[in-house]
Amino acid sequence: MWSVEPEHTQEDIVHVVHERLTAIPSLKSMHRDQKHTIAHKVATSANGLFTWADIAIEIIKTEKTVAGITKILDSLPKTLKEVINKLVATVDLTTKDSRSVLAWMLAAQRPLLLSEIKQLFEIDFTTMTYSERFTDIEQDVRHACGGLIDISDGIVRFRSLAIRHHLSDLAASITDFSNSKDAKFPFHTKEASYDLCLRTLAYVKLVLDRQFHISTALLTHNQLTELFDEHVFLEYARGHTPSITPTCSGGALRTLRPMRS
Repeated sequence: MWSVEPEHTQEDIVHVVHERLTAIPSLKSMHRDQKHTIAHKVATSANGLFTWADIAIEIIKTEKTVAGITKILDSLPKTLKEVINKLVATVDLTTKDSRSVLAWMLAAQRPLLLSEIKQLFEIDFTTMTYSERFTDIEQDVRHACGGLIDISDGIVRFRSLAIRHHLSDLAASITDFSNSKDAKFPFHTKEASYDLCLRTLAYVKLVLDRQFHISTALLTHNQLTELFDEHVFLEYARGHTPSITPTCSGGALRTLRPMRS
């Protein structure tokens, strides 16, 4: 029986890492031989795991010297879980944008569009108001989540399933709901779902303000298309609104609240 061993993927990882290094603006002037040396070092440490190599690149991409990159690579943990933790540590989870985007991505039932995340940001369900956001949403999301996510064709995804599963495990393991800054993760899975659900319902209530005559007839195709084109998040709200489920804590029924500010 034949199995894939680390040595079988070594050269493939070297090639992928070299291409990634070449695409990093701050490393464009680095000599090809230096990039090749770093790529081999990453591939050796990755031990056959493309995901480990990908995360390592995200961690070292802010370095501008070979010495700095080599120093970080030498200090990176060998297990995938530990290196993901290292990547999580590069993101400031104390900021509202970081907490919000990661929570919505974990709670959502499919990858979200940048335009959908923008509209979620614009909803304040505590005051039931809609406030337009004028900043560059792609730059906002990249700054908020760093190497944990990837944005392609306007779609925001976690960089890998391993990262998503790791963050899900962290969120599910939260037991301290006191808003303590010492908590190892800033929200629980159910808080994330609750927050996304309330924002979704508030969004629908705020944007669907058109008056129609009472009728048993369904909206026409053109009417529906116009609504979905004008209000991007309606497509998600139509079929993916998460349910709100209370959770038991210490034997008592605990009503979930919106995600911590």
